[in-house]
Amino acid sequence: MLLWLATMGWAAAADEVAVVDVEEAPVIDGVLDEADWARAQPVTDFLRYRPTAGGPPDEHIEIRFLQDEKNLYVGIRVTGGKPPWARLAAREAINSDDQIGVYLDPFGTGETGYIFYFNPLGIQQDIQFISGRWITSWDTLLFSEGHATEDGFELEIAFPFRSMALPSSDGEPTDWGVRLTRKIPAEGYKYAWPELQPGDPRPLKNAGLLTGVRVPGHQRRLDVTPGVAFRANLSTETGWDLLDPWYDTVRPFLDIRAGLGPTTDLLATVMPDFSHVEPDTTPIQVNLEFAAQFTERRRFFTTTGSYFADAQRSLYTRHIVTPMYGANFTSRIGRWNVGILHTLDLDPARANRITPDFQDVDGKWGLTTVARLRNDLKQGGYVGFTLTDKHLVNDAFAGSDRADNATVGADVGILPGKRWSIAASASGSYTTNRTDEDGPDALWGGRVTALVERGSGAGFGVEFEGRYISNDFRQETAFLQRAGLFGAELEADWTVGTDGLLTFWAPVAAGYFEERFDGEFIRRAGGGLRFVLAGIHELQGTGGWQQTQQLDIGRQGLVDGWWGLLEYAGQTGSWAEWGLSFSGEKALLFDTGDAGLVWEASANTTLRPSTRLRMDLLGTVAWSDPTSSEQDPDHILPPTAGRQLLGRAKLSWQITREWGLRAIGQINDTRAMPLADLGRVERALIADGQVMASWLLNPFTSANVGYQMESRTLTGSAEDDGQVMGHGVFVRGNFLIRP
Repeated sequence: MLLWLATMGWAAAADEVAVVDVEEAPVIDGVLDEADWARAQPVTDFLRYRPTAGGPPDEHIEIRFLQDEKNLYVGIRVTGGKPPWARLAAREAINSDDQIGVYLDPFGTGETGYIFYFNPLGIQQDIQFISGRWITSWDTLLFSEGHATEDGFELEIAFPFRSMALPSSDGEPTDWGVRLTRKIPAEGYKYAWPELQPGDPRPLKNAGLLTGVRVPGHQRRLDVTPGVAFRANLSTETGWDLLDPWYDTVRPFLDIRAGLGPTTDLLATVMPDFSHVEPDTTPIQVNLEFAAQFTERRRFFTTTGSYFADAQRSLYTRHIVTPMYGANFTSRIGRWNVGILHTLDLDPARANRITPDFQDVDGKWGLTTVARLRNDLKQGGYVGFTLTDKHLVNDAFAGSDRADNATVGADVGILPGKRWSIAASASGSYTTNRTDEDGPDALWGGRVTALVERGSGAGFGVEFEGRYISNDFRQETAFLQRAGLFGAELEADWTVGTDGLLTFWAPVAAGYFEERFDGEFIRRAGGGLRFVLAGIHELQGTGGWQQTQQLDIGRQGLVDGWWGLLEYAGQTGSWAEWGLSFSGEKALLFDTGDAGLVWEASANTTLRPSTRLRMDLLGTVAWSDPTSSEQDPDHILPPTAGRQLLGRAKLSWQITREWGLRAIGQINDTRAMPLADLGRVERALIADGQVMASWLLNPFTSANVGYQMESRTLTGSAEDDGQVMGHGVFVRGNFLIRP
C-alpha cells in the first residue's frame, strides 16, 4: 500500500524529481550500493526524440539524485538492454559511445545552464549552454566512475557546487531545471526526460524540476593553476631556436580564478602557455577566398568564453597569439550577465592572407578590451550589448604608428515556439590605420544580420539568414574582412519519419546569394534528398546551379556554373565509423580569377579494435582545373591547375584512465598552387609526425611530453628551392590548487 501511494505521488509530479539529503557522501566508484540511493526517487519515464519522436526504450533506466553540503550526486542504473558501447577514451572523446546526459539549469531561466555527458565507464564531457549556443570548449572539475554490465551499466557522479557559478540559497531548498537524456548509438536513437520535441532549440526551456537543491551560502571558490612549458626546435636551416625569444622556449605561467561572489568570478593569467600539445588537422581547400578560421581551445578564453559570445563574433580570440597577461571579470545578477576582458598580445596575428590592407602587424603589440552585457529574457530568448576596443601599438606604447578599431553592437534572440527561433544583430565600427601611409585616416561602418529558424524535426523545417555589411565595416585592426555586401540564404526541408528500415527521409531546397557593392556576386540555388537507414546510416545528395562574378583580378567576369555534393556517415557495429564525401563545382577560382572545375573527395574513418585502442584515418584530395587557358595581359596570375592531397593517421592508446599515448603522422602535398605565405609554388611537400605521452587527472591537472618532426620540400617557389628538416621536443605540465 505504501509503495502504491509513493508511486501515485511520483506520477502526480511526473516532471519533477526530488534531491535527497545525505549525511555521509557516497563513494564515487560506479556501484550504487549505498543505502541512500534506494531512498531517492528514480526518474524512469524516457521517450525517444531522435531522429524522430517515438516511444520508450526497450531497456530500463533509473536516475536518482543525492546531495550534501559540498556536492550534488547522480546515480544511474541501466538494465534490461544490450551490452553498451563504451571505450576507455580521452576526456570528451565519447560522442560515439553509449551516453547519459545531465542538463542542469540552476537559474531556472531555460536559457543558460550546464550540460554533461558520460559514457558507461564514467568518461566525461562538459558543455555550457548559453541562449541556444553550445560552448563545447568549456571545462570544469567533477568526478565520475562507471562500469558496464551484460545488459547495461551503472554510473556515479559528483558535481562540486564550487565548480559552477550558482545562485546561492544559503542552504535553503530551491528548484533547478533538469533534463536527462540517453543515447544508444547501436540504434541511432536518443531518449529524454521530460519529453523533448525533435528540433527544439531550447532543451532547457521545457525541462523538468529538480526540487530541494541546497546550495551553500558561502562557497570559497579559489582555483590556482601554476605550470611550465618547455619547447625546443632544431632546424637544418637555422639550428636551435632556444631563448629567442625566451618565452617561446621556457614559459612558466600562472592562472588564478577567484570567486568574488556566488556568481561573480575574476580570472587572471600571466604569460599563459597557449601552445597546442597535439596538432590540429591541416585545413584543405583549393578555392579559398578568405583566410580560414579555427576553433578556440585555449583555456583562458574558453573558461568564461560564453560571456563574450555574440551574434557579431566581436571577439575572435585566434587573433590574440602571445599574451603577456590577460584578465576578465564575469558576473551574473538575476537574469543579467556581464563580462569584461582585457589582454596585451606580444605577437598579434594577421587575419586575412589575401588582401594586404590593414595588415601591418609586424613589430606591434595588440591591446584588446571587450565588454558584454546580456539579459536572459523571462519569456525566452535574450538581448545583448557588446563594446570592443582594439589597438595595434609599437612596443613602447608611443608615437603615432598605430591602428585602432572600436565597435558597438546589439543582438537579440527570441524563441516564439518549441522549434522556432528568431535572432537579429546590428553593430557599428570606427577604424583608423596610421601604420599605412596610403590608407584612409578613418573608416565608419555598419553591419546588420537577421536569422529565422524552425528546427528540423517531423514536418517542416526552415532557416533564413540575411545580412548587410557596409564598405568600411571592420572588426579588427589588422583585418580587412568581407565588407561592402548584402546577401541572404534560405534552406527548407520536410522530414518524414517511418517505423521501418527507412528511419526518416527529407527533401531539401536551398538558395543563396551575396551581392557586393562593386558589382561582384555569388548566386546559388538547388536542392536534394537527405535520409537515414536503420537509424545509423546517414546519406545526403544535393546539387544545383550557381553563378559567380569577380571584377578585380579575373578576366572571365561572369561564370555560369553548377555544384553537387554526396555524403555518407555511418558505422559498422561498435568498432568502425565511416564518413565519405565527394563534391564538385564549376565556379570562379578566387586565387587566379579563372573559371574552373573544383573537386574534392574525402574519407574519414575511425577504428576501435579494442576498448583502449583507437585509430583515426583521414584522406582528402582536392583539385582545380581552369576551363580556359588564354592569357590576358591584364591578368595578374596565369591560369594554373592546382591539387592538394592530405593524409593523416592518428593512433591513440588509452593505457589507463589517466595515462594515454598518441602517435600522429600527416603528409600534405600541394602542387601548382599560389600559396600566400610562400609565393608561387609548383610543389610543396610537407610531412610531419608526433609522438606524445599524456597524463590527465582532471582538466586542470595534466602533463604532456612529446617529440615532433617536420619535413618541407619546396619546388618552384619565390624563395630558394630545397628541403628543410625540423625536429622539436616539448614538455608541459600544470596542476590545480583548490584550497
